[in-house]
Amino acid sequence: MSIPPLRTSIVLLLGSALLPLAAQTPAPVVPKPLLVSDPTLRVDLFATVPEVEACTTVCAAPDGSVYVGNDVRDERLNTDQPVCQIVRFSSGTMERKRTVFADKLYSPAGSLWYDGWLYVIHDPLMSRFKDTDGDGVADVREDLITNLGIKPNAGLNDHVVSGFTLGMDGWFYISVGDRGIFEAKSNKDGSMVTLQGGGIVRCRPDGSQLEIFSGGTRNHLEVDLDAFDRAFTRDNTDDGNGWWTRVTHHIEGGYYGYPFYFKEDTTNGLMAPGPQKPQFTATALSPNERFLPAMTDFGGGSPTGGLVYMSDGLPEKYRNVPFFSEWGKAAVYATDLAREGATYKVAKDTSLVNADKGGDFRPMQLSVAPDGSVLIADWGWGGWKAPKTLGAVWRLSWPEARPAPRIADNAPVPKLIEALGHVDRDQRLRAEFALVKQGEPVVPPLIEVLHDAKAPAVKKAHALWALDLIGDGSPELRDKVTGLIRQVLTDSAPEIRAQAVRELAMRNVAPATDEIVKALKDTDPEVRLQAAIGLGRMRAHGAVPALIGALSEEDRWIRFAARVSLMKIADWQQLAPLLKTQDSRVREQAWLAFDSSYDPNAVAVLAPLVHDEDAAVRAHAAAALGRISYLPAAYPGSWWGTQPVKNPPPLNTVAYAGTSKAIEALTAALNDTDPTVALAAAKALAQGIGPEALPALRARLTTEGDPGVRRQLIETLGVQKDPEALNVFTRIALDEKADADFRDTAIAAVANIGGDEAKKTIVKLAGAQLSHIATRKVIEAAGEMKATDAAPAILPRLSDSDPAIRLAAAKTLNSLGHKSWAPGTVDALLTLLDDKDSKIVIAGIEALSNAHDPVVLPRFIALAEKNRYRKETVGAIASLGGEQVMPVLITMLGDKNIRVRQEAAKALRKYRDKAWPIIEQKFLTNELPPEYEPELRSLFESGTLVKWKMIGPFENVWEAVHPPETDALAQSGQPDLAKKYTNAEGKEVGWNDVSGNSDTGLVDLGQVFHTNGMVCAYAYAEIDSPEEADGKLLAGSDDQLAVWLNGKKVHDSGSGSRGFEPDQDQVDLHFKAGKNQLLLKIGNVSGTWQFAARLPGFDGTKYVQSKEPTPEEKQRAYALATKPDGSWMHAGDPKKGEKVFRDPTGPLAGICATCHTVKGQGGQVGPDLSAIAANYKRADLITSILEPSKTIALGFEQVMIETTGGDTFFGALRVQTDDSLTIVGADAVKHVVKKADVKNRTDMKTSLMPQGLTLALKLDDFVNLVSFLETLKGK
Repeated sequence: MSIPPLRTSIVLLLGSALLPLAAQTPAPVVPKPLLVSDPTLRVDLFATVPEVEACTTVCAAPDGSVYVGNDVRDERLNTDQPVCQIVRFSSGTMERKRTVFADKLYSPAGSLWYDGWLYVIHDPLMSRFKDTDGDGVADVREDLITNLGIKPNAGLNDHVVSGFTLGMDGWFYISVGDRGIFEAKSNKDGSMVTLQGGGIVRCRPDGSQLEIFSGGTRNHLEVDLDAFDRAFTRDNTDDGNGWWTRVTHHIEGGYYGYPFYFKEDTTNGLMAPGPQKPQFTATALSPNERFLPAMTDFGGGSPTGGLVYMSDGLPEKYRNVPFFSEWGKAAVYATDLAREGATYKVAKDTSLVNADKGGDFRPMQLSVAPDGSVLIADWGWGGWKAPKTLGAVWRLSWPEARPAPRIADNAPVPKLIEALGHVDRDQRLRAEFALVKQGEPVVPPLIEVLHDAKAPAVKKAHALWALDLIGDGSPELRDKVTGLIRQVLTDSAPEIRAQAVRELAMRNVAPATDEIVKALKDTDPEVRLQAAIGLGRMRAHGAVPALIGALSEEDRWIRFAARVSLMKIADWQQLAPLLKTQDSRVREQAWLAFDSSYDPNAVAVLAPLVHDEDAAVRAHAAAALGRISYLPAAYPGSWWGTQPVKNPPPLNTVAYAGTSKAIEALTAALNDTDPTVALAAAKALAQGIGPEALPALRARLTTEGDPGVRRQLIETLGVQKDPEALNVFTRIALDEKADADFRDTAIAAVANIGGDEAKKTIVKLAGAQLSHIATRKVIEAAGEMKATDAAPAILPRLSDSDPAIRLAAAKTLNSLGHKSWAPGTVDALLTLLDDKDSKIVIAGIEALSNAHDPVVLPRFIALAEKNRYRKETVGAIASLGGEQVMPVLITMLGDKNIRVRQEAAKALRKYRDKAWPIIEQKFLTNELPPEYEPELRSLFESGTLVKWKMIGPFENVWEAVHPPETDALAQSGQPDLAKKYTNAEGKEVGWNDVSGNSDTGLVDLGQVFHTNGMVCAYAYAEIDSPEEADGKLLAGSDDQLAVWLNGKKVHDSGSGSRGFEPDQDQVDLHFKAGKNQLLLKIGNVSGTWQFAARLPGFDGTKYVQSKEPTPEEKQRAYALATKPDGSWMHAGDPKKGEKVFRDPTGPLAGICATCHTVKGQGGQVGPDLSAIAANYKRADLITSILEPSKTIALGFEQVMIETTGGDTFFGALRVQTDDSLTIVGADAVKHVVKKADVKNRTDMKTSLMPQGLTLALKLDDFVNLVSFLETLKGK
């Protein structure tokens, strides 16, 4: 059935189709037409807003009806509630009917139609829906699987369980992102699955028989199955750390190396190199065969949906070609594959559908319609979590197509048998499953197909799997179809032989073992691969000799499958001789099998080898035992973040039945007379953490004579954090006659073990004569441990001849706090301001700034006047000085660094009446750069909101809604100012007039309400605007702040506490003409409770928007201006833009490169930008610069951590272990906080990147910067 295109003019007439809450969203934007690289094809708009929005999924039923998933949770709604919908379009022409087919879904991530049901994955559920009365609305819902992915939350649903595809074998193959699955459970048979990281899982259509298919990938969103159920994915990048977008062939039991192993591979985990150089130095001399490689990579991008095209609605050259959606590159790709042994390689990657100039196309799921055209779900824009209403569905078609007739629902058996060879895969599947329903009577015609020498292989394959599924009818039928399928193990078509092997193994047909063993010698590598996989699934002990033979295969994939199968069978005695075989390939596979298996019987085979006559074998056995001496910690369901490769793999920590024997063998190896064996054992015991080996390690440390082994013993005991070894390490560390290397290693171990006793040792060592390395380690450890008693001993280190020690001393003294400093510390730190090393000067400034000692002010002013270290000193100058520092602060307003200008302006606002006339004069005389005037004028424009109506206090459960708020929101933000309410103290209170400071607007709520407890209050003001206008509210609060304008919530700082800063929140507002209602809610957690707000353009009663475009508007308009031909009017110069990005003497003072890495150079505070332009177009890049908090990259969200010790840390949460959090702030400093010390954790809604960073850039500099970013495509 043909699905007609829907023209834009038609779409806009269907206003009654608006989705819930659409009236509160901006006006819909009609998408621009798309481009097709193949001139024989066309792409038409099928649907757009308001009929659909935020389109993530699309699929079609045999009758031509189309089902579109609308994910408003990841678009304009921040909620953990199931508020998403599936919209249905009936088959037909322009008179088609639109209905909401299903609602109350979480974010739709994958969908397909099967046997009268619409199946949808919407984490954490897989559900199916059915319309039994034909009204276009599902009236039956079944939730088949629970806990399938992440729990419902208001954050971005990415790296999750998503797309799925039905195989001819009757399984759903489900794509899993690297947030993984924790204890997913089938509601049908109770089967469960847990998968850490990305991969593929599968289940039957009723949700039963959940199992893992493959693992070790990152974030693909769909499984592409070809005509013979071979599985392919196109994976996302790890943001610049070497795992670029890559195409992978998945096999059952396959593991693909993410997140840790791929970087240890000479080929970076690829069969063929892609456009990117490996980001890591290879540690292996040969490919790492612990995992299977991807085919190749493509640099940056964000792959989403996909399918293998198997129909006749497009030209024949596209048949059996994988199509992949590329959200980042705004394209759909056709990726031709070619056989390479048992796997595939990429032959060609062609961009097929693209966005036109100025358009934004963000393809998600792809689906083949009944007529063979391709439906494309389009998200509609290059971001998420914003008040937008965008999205579309497109149809890719071939006007010359003449599709073969489709089968009818009630087709007779002969027609169904014929349709098994249909050119359209959906028809083949429909025919196959219709035959399965008929059961045993259709077995004879299926047999005829299997034995028909002229039948195409794909038809035979469907017949084979139809027989397999018919066998579920009874044990007798199972025996019957098994015998029939065994007959085709010798079929002339290798595809059929491979399918027969796969089916017999899946059904665990033990009598067929010998025949499958013979298949290991098949001439076709895919048949051999399926045999190697299948024998492991069957746990075929009799096949061990044959699988051992397969370990010497030339084909890596077959070797891998044979090894995995041998691990499953676990007949370790038969594998033992292989550990010493002369065949290096077999020997390597055998060792890999043993050291990857947490099996006590494997340990029992390895343990005696530590006594082997060959020292190399003994050392290898020790290394292998170290890997399996403990089990990995149980996967708790938490995510490792976007860049786990930057951290070492976690150590194993769980003892099991093999632990004691492994430790016993390693203990024996520790005492080996050959140092290489003893060293291997000492290293092995650092791979798992547990108490079992500690006595042996301590004992050996006291007698070991080999320096290398002894150092390793100390290091291992440090890794083990052995408190009893601390005394030994302390003696070595304090022994001035001990070997310097031993002392250094012992000191590192003391610091690693930590605790109060270790702290005492560090204090003793702080003044000791040590090597430079050890001295620095002691000083750093003192800071990490907060060993305040070490401060007096560290003071002399500020004058050490080694600059690294001076730097460490300054940083540690800063960390310890000025209250711990000995007399003379401030003077000593002041001497660092003359140091030749800028890092030391900065460390000295930071320490002195935190001391809050006025004595430093003259020195800081002197530095600033010389245009040196202004960024580091401006804060202290502003806080320590009064009006006397106005001249130097005014001078700083001309600094190239925006942070310096902003800090100086913030301080000068206190003296606005005196400072601004001087500043204006300096602009007139060009003493201040004129391009800074709009930025500084905006910073100085008061617009202070002084007069408020206020009510409170109320209990501060931040998410709670109190009656004044309820009443106000019910009246479009207008509170009932005459009404009385009961507050948190049980008193009846009303709205009262409250005035803030006349200059700053600061309101001390503690004084207003006579409490600083955990309470909140509301503030209300009316803003008159002569016309509809945009404005920006600049507000600060201690602690929380929420803002509503005319009853619509426009800002929420989150539920955590924070200190007050002026203008710390910048809130975009859109005023209607006339009176506007501004409502604030200010919460307190403890301590000081205050807030202030200002609205530039507000004169105390009315707001007038400046007619002059803002600097942001000017920059955006200039960069996006186009010529009549659609090209950029101001394209920009990428080379000059790179200088703006990197140059510390340039107009941005190199601040971009301080935070972001590009091609291996730069900071790591923000996301790696090496491939940013592969995902985002010019307009998106401009938005990310001018509005950095609008869309924050996953993994770089800002959190606030408050500790029990009173410290507060802001930054991105980079590493989360079982016992600690690592926070990286905007200054690139890492802070490691023990979880036990965390008092509060608050997820912030603002980016680490400050808004307004580029406002003072000249227009050409701005567009040059954008043009440089446009070149960063990961190639």
